[in-house]
Amino acid sequence: MPVRRPIATIACAACLVAPLHVARAAVAPEHVEEEVAPGGAAAKAPGAGRAKKGGGRASASSDAAAGPVLELPPLAHPIEIRADGGARVAVVGPSVRPVRVALAPGRYELLGPGGGRIVWETGASPPALPEAWRAPPPPVSDEPARVRSSDRPPPDSPGRDSDRAEPTPAELASIWRWYVFPAASAIIPGTGQMLNGEPGKGAAILLSTAGLLTATIMLWPRTDPREGTGGRADDTIPATQEVARLAGFGVASGALGLLYAGQILDAHQVARGQPVRPNKDFVLRIELAGLYTIATRPGQPSHQLLRDFNVSFMFEPVPRFNLGFSDIGGGRDRQTGRRMSQAGVRFGYRVFDRRRTWITLSVGGVFQSAGRDGGAGARGAVSGFVYGQLGLRIFVTDAISLGLFPRLSVPLATRFYAFGGSLPRYAPTLELGGGIGVHF
Repeated sequence: MPVRRPIATIACAACLVAPLHVARAAVAPEHVEEEVAPGGAAAKAPGAGRAKKGGGRASASSDAAAGPVLELPPLAHPIEIRADGGARVAVVGPSVRPVRVALAPGRYELLGPGGGRIVWETGASPPALPEAWRAPPPPVSDEPARVRSSDRPPPDSPGRDSDRAEPTPAELASIWRWYVFPAASAIIPGTGQMLNGEPGKGAAILLSTAGLLTATIMLWPRTDPREGTGGRADDTIPATQEVARLAGFGVASGALGLLYAGQILDAHQVARGQPVRPNKDFVLRIELAGLYTIATRPGQPSHQLLRDFNVSFMFEPVPRFNLGFSDIGGGRDRQTGRRMSQAGVRFGYRVFDRRRTWITLSVGGVFQSAGRDGGAGARGAVSGFVYGQLGLRIFVTDAISLGLFPRLSVPLATRFYAFGGSLPRYAPTLELGGGIGVHF
């Protein structure tokens, strides 16, 4: 049909322009371009072809000649260029060709993946970039170049054999890193960071994981069968020592879980080479959390660690306000055989959200149902508690965050815990919790 050819021409032109990686400039005048490859064309940055004051259009060569030029090799990840005063100048990459950036004379910082930083001054030789920043060289082959998706005929034309082009070796290597590096961190914490070119961070994660695991094992709550029997003069552990041991176990075990999950997600995010941009427009957050508190008990030892693990489904109908069903969970007391289930509601407001850190204030209430105590012959009971909570959240990917949730709760009746233990009515309780949330 006569209309098809113009439409196919426009579609092919759009496909040719789309893959070009264009730098985002924050200050003018600047120009970012890829070098012209043999038989290729230069990719102009935004504004390179705009009309200047006084008439005329600016070409790539005239802009590059206006000031010093920073020459960079092909980039595997985006690199941010900042002026000496801290203002963002441009963001370049990833690119399969060398990159040229026209800059005003001065001193600049190059910020790469994983917090890498290089200082460069105009007039100096091109900076030496880490291998993790560089794109792998294209394979050398005598075979004809693979047909790109932009060079393929439109879907309705004859001769089209597939809907998409095969990925290039550089794309395959990048995708391979996205999943292999996090898997390496799951096996040995910190390994993914080391493979991403961050050996210092990887070593710190490995040592921290080993330290927290050792502390968790050493502080594991255990009851000494000789305690309180009167067989020794020192058979009763001081209350301060018991509280310190239980608190240390709660902090160490909670931090170990958060660190392990966070470093796996961090390895994936750094391998992608993209900064974390939290999803502020989420509709639903599913959150898994664990809470610990220390309470007194009759006999010896005089204190016990009470634990509660639950899931919450929080919605955000309007920005910053969230509400939903929270603290859904249950469990069974191994000593008495009593089963417990609970569910509640929570309302919250996000008072702070700057970059990757969010702070939320919340209030909520929980309803509990407990079964019979087979040992003591006690009947089932219903109870509940109300609480106020402070939520500190740090995003490790655009949609996944790790959080700390200290809360102050007050039981309105006897409160039962999922793994045994209870609190009396009207006993103010300070709980420390942590968890992971997924935002949709």
